[in-house]
Amino acid sequence: MKVTTETVGMREIELTVEPEPPKTSSDQIDGGALLRCNKKKDGTVFPAEVRHRYFQLEGRGVRVAAVRDVTERLKAEEELLESRQMLQLVLDTVPLRIIWKDRNLRYMGCNKAMALDLRLPDPSAIAGLSEEDLAVTPRTGFPPSARDDDLEVIRTGVAKLQYEETTAPAQGSPRIIRTSKVPLRNASGGIIGVLAIHEDVTERTMTLRALRERDEQLRHSQKMEAVGRLAGGIAHDFNNVLTTIIGYSDLVLGSPEGSTGPVAEDLTEIKAAAQRASALTKQILAFSRRQALRPQVLSLNRIVSDIERMLARTIGADIQLITKLDPDPWLVDVDEHQFVQILLNLAVNARDAMPRGGTLTVETANVDLDEAFCQTHPDAQPGSYVMVAVTDTGTGMDEGTLAHAFEPFYTTKPTGEGTGLGLATVYGVVAQSGGHTYVESELGRGTRFTIYLPRVVGDRTGGPRRSQPVGLTTLHNILVVDDDDTFRALTVRILEKRGYRALPASDGDQAVEILQNPDIAIDLLLTDVVMPGSLRGDQLGQVAESLRPGLPVVYMSSYSSDTIASIGPSHVASDYLEKPFTADSLVTRMELSLGRNQADVSNT
Repeated sequence: MKVTTETVGMREIELTVEPEPPKTSSDQIDGGALLRCNKKKDGTVFPAEVRHRYFQLEGRGVRVAAVRDVTERLKAEEELLESRQMLQLVLDTVPLRIIWKDRNLRYMGCNKAMALDLRLPDPSAIAGLSEEDLAVTPRTGFPPSARDDDLEVIRTGVAKLQYEETTAPAQGSPRIIRTSKVPLRNASGGIIGVLAIHEDVTERTMTLRALRERDEQLRHSQKMEAVGRLAGGIAHDFNNVLTTIIGYSDLVLGSPEGSTGPVAEDLTEIKAAAQRASALTKQILAFSRRQALRPQVLSLNRIVSDIERMLARTIGADIQLITKLDPDPWLVDVDEHQFVQILLNLAVNARDAMPRGGTLTVETANVDLDEAFCQTHPDAQPGSYVMVAVTDTGTGMDEGTLAHAFEPFYTTKPTGEGTGLGLATVYGVVAQSGGHTYVESELGRGTRFTIYLPRVVGDRTGGPRRSQPVGLTTLHNILVVDDDDTFRALTVRILEKRGYRALPASDGDQAVEILQNPDIAIDLLLTDVVMPGSLRGDQLGQVAESLRPGLPVVYMSSYSSDTIASIGPSHVASDYLEKPFTADSLVTRMELSLGRNQADVSNT
């Protein structure tokens, strides 16, 4: 037998020349179909399918052959092969895990990514395997397919799209897989299997969650800022009223008819109530970051150590107090009195959350907040901080309570047992000190408040120099500027009773007219800072300096000195009187300014 090959298209086809078969006693010998190259008369080679039969005819061996040109069939097979190869190439390129089964849940194929995940040498190796054959945990956690879901898709013909499942890979952390399953149909529409597509969305999901949390924190921060502005504005106006109440109470109590008897007792109670209300407004102003703070450079370890016994007494004997203090803490710039109140406030809340006892831990540490931390905490800035954490083992808070924890007037305590300003004050004082406050809590697992205060580099000490009051005997003319008629009238009465001559003005423009009159002697300007009209108090002070050089100015406002200093010149905060104030504090502040001015004049 002679065998040669010819190339037709993409195939190599054998050319076989067979000898005549041996004669037998049978009538015929059947031959199978052969694929061979034939030549036309013009010499063109073409692939042919040859079917032949051998038989005996009158003692002679005869072969009958049927030859069919299969050029088009082979071309179609080649195109089908190319199409399948292209499909497999596409499937292998897609960054998804793809796998498909027949109706008996035997695997028909997969793409390269899934084959790699299933530790198969190549995608073709999966053909014909069952689920039991692939009883192995995928390396990256992609499930080959869930049997119940596959059967449901095959039975109903309804796709299951874009559902997520969490899987545990052989190595690494759990992964979040998004899966879609669709029925496979033949040309007539019959269901022949199921196709499953798996996508690892772990990173995307975690990023979206982080963005949602960041967005929620930003909205919460903006809400807190808006509430703070509202609360601060209310407290500012309320302080004017309280100053009037306290001032007139002092006036009557200082008079002969009001200094003794039942009237004096009633007025004393009225004044005490106004002072309690004043303390409440201070808490509101602390939340809104408009409270006057007196920061100093100090170590938080010292504060914690100094009040450790006080904290122990506050929480009671059934709660264990543990302190974990950094051995070499950085310094911070903070109001010591306010920070003591913060720790006591958090301790009281922890005590109420542990009615059956527990543990309260106070710890300090030096920390550096990086960009990654600030990405999830929008109000934070990268840098060096001193951390103070107060952790209890109490009842904890649910998500709803946690979301409102720092909002003013929000409380879970029974009516009459809390104002809802404690945590709001903590939030405001820390923020005004340049720090950040965060809370973590879970029902039944306690609560942790973490405070970050900026590190102070170097030993910055000192503060505004305080002068001693100077006894003044000369009659002084005081220009009093305030847009509140009642408050202005009260101030005038206080000054006149203390021996001063008061010149009232309702706004900056009216005050300028008085300052421009050379026939009116003025020894001191007493002005509110935030006023309607063309001139604020700080601007009026500048005009006064230009018109009457060296004229002392005392500024008044319900806002903190820090807030006022941010509005205008820095000297505003140094000659500043915070509302509400008493008659004595007003006169003392004026005497300080007048005495300083006299000293400056004498030195020249």
